Amino acid sequence: MKKIIAISLCCVASQTYALEKGIFIGGNIGRSDIELDRNFENERDSHNGIAIGLSAGYVFDNKLLTQINATGAENFSLFGAGDQHNLQHADLTLGYQFNWERLRITPVVGIAKWELNSEEGQFLNPGPEVKAKLSGEDPLIGLSVGIAFGRIFQMNVTRKSVNAGFGHYHQSQVDFLFHIGDF
Repeated sequence: MKKIIAISLCCVASQTYALEKGIFIGGNIGRSDIELDRNFENERDSHNGIAIGLSAGYVFDNKLLTQINATGAENFSLFGAGDQHNLQHADLTLGYQFNWERLRITPVVGIAKWELNSEEGQFLNPGPEVKAKLSGEDPLIGLSVGIAFGRIFQMNVTRKSVNAGFGHYHQSQVDFLFHIGDF
């Protein structure tokens, strides 16, 4: 009986978890909060919308992590009455993954490439709707906190912030990541 317990403890102690090292891919869903310095009426304004995206990356032996993400977000406007904003976001990040058992905490920095397409809403708008398209590249910071479920799957909660040319935006999302191997 003691041998069975000792062997079981050794197996548990040597358990490896997802994203300790290697390639990963995943998807995410969350919320994008856009804060405009000036809207179509030259006022400060904020909007939020549903964000959906994809990611891929690699965790090195020394726990450095590099990741590529692409996310699209759009706010809801009932029948086009309110201003409509569509944000396309792609980023390249570098982070360090702190591992404690199954818990993963990863601060990241990187560069974000974004495009914001906006259309003025129809409500209380006497003329034609104004459209605007802005794009740029800006630095970003972020933090992910995750739990590894076995050797293949990990789930993170991630928050990223970008100071962009139009104001700034934040992305809060849940990531579903799958470890697909090592090279």
